[in-house]
Amino acid sequence: MVGLAAMGMAAKPDAVTSSGLLFFLLSYTLTNLGAFIAIIAISNKINSDNIDDYAAWLRGRRFSPLP
Repeated sequence: MVGLAAMGMAAKPDAVTSSGLLFFLLSYTLTNLGAFIAIIAISNKINSDNIDDYAAWLRGRRFSPLP
């Protein structure tokens, strides 16, 4: 994904392209950090890193990862 965004800069680097790329990279970074923070929080909640425990934990919940 980031490689595709960088291709836009190679074609015509101007202020609009730069600000768009910066927005994309910032959004991408924040989304990834949020996903990892959620996984860490759930892992701490269920006291396990085993993927099967995640599935069992979600079967008992209705898509609310944290109470």
